[in-house]
Amino acid sequence: MYSLAIIFLSCLLIPGSLSLRLVVSGYNTQLAIYEVLGSELSRVGEFDVGVDNNDMTWLQVDGSTIWAGHEVGEYQDTPGSVASRWEVSGDGLTLQKGEVVNTESVYTAHLLVNKEQGMAYAANYGGSSFTAISLMDGKLGEVAYLESFGEGCRDASHPHQTVAYKEWVWVVDLGCDTVWHYKVDQQQVEKVGQTSLRAGAGPRHMVVHPDKDLVFLLCELQSFVQVYRLDDGTGNLELIQELEASSNGEDTGAEILVGPSGQFVYASSRGTGVVVVYKLEMDDTLSRVQEYNLGGIWPRSMAIRDNLLVVIDQFGDSLEALTIDQETGKVLAPEGNNMYATPSQPSFVDFMD
Repeated sequence: MYSLAIIFLSCLLIPGSLSLRLVVSGYNTQLAIYEVLGSELSRVGEFDVGVDNNDMTWLQVDGSTIWAGHEVGEYQDTPGSVASRWEVSGDGLTLQKGEVVNTESVYTAHLLVNKEQGMAYAANYGGSSFTAISLMDGKLGEVAYLESFGEGCRDASHPHQTVAYKEWVWVVDLGCDTVWHYKVDQQQVEKVGQTSLRAGAGPRHMVVHPDKDLVFLLCELQSFVQVYRLDDGTGNLELIQELEASSNGEDTGAEILVGPSGQFVYASSRGTGVVVVYKLEMDDTLSRVQEYNLGGIWPRSMAIRDNLLVVIDQFGDSLEALTIDQETGKVLAPEGNNMYATPSQPSFVDFMD
């Protein structure tokens, strides 16, 4: 293991500070750190992880721990993509690399760590596969399950995300137009079913509502959002609604999130560059309330904290900060500058406490 010192850009991170921060990563060698001051951001530093650890395109922030999926075909001259664990020092000045585990596949697009299940899950977009890695004493252990997809699919399988809830795990496969279902018991993974979408839909990301048995799914290749009823006893998904995402049918969906109140859902779409806002009605269906035009055209990852929504623009090398009206759910640009430079080709953003 080794440590990386943060490179300061404008101000020091105060040891013990309770200030809210953001981390941005992507198709490069840097993790950029921003301090959040109301609706304004200030880039305070960055960790350069080096070419040996490049393309950390998806992170999971867990206190001082950062879990990373590396979207690569080989790692340090060994074939395969990897998942890695990093620790940020208490003063925020150094980033220490922990263990690294080969996924036994390539080009991991998404990594999810679920401590309740004792597992880490990698959706291997370029490897047409799903990898489950056991956790041992809070660290990445060994590959416990690996499944490849593709036979009978519309296109080559492209798993783009994994989602976990209670004992269930779902793998969202863009190329197969399918959500694969799994049950996890004592770190044993069992495939139990699937939800099929129409050919060419290209499902990309989905999210489970925190308080209701509902799942929201955003498609990439066709511009729509689906609402499913979740049976938490079986993990099955029952389609109850489909509605438009971006009004430009040529746009491609990216990220979907549920707002903090649970009353609103937010979906980003690339091409024209929009965030679509939906309201959750009493009958558990969604209604569109806003289509907001962003400053960039290629919104990738998004994150929400309280009334602040931040969106990465991959092609614009930028981060956009927006505020959320808590009553209507609508987003708007705060006064002054709300666009901030990032390292090249950013793909991920999230808050750090």
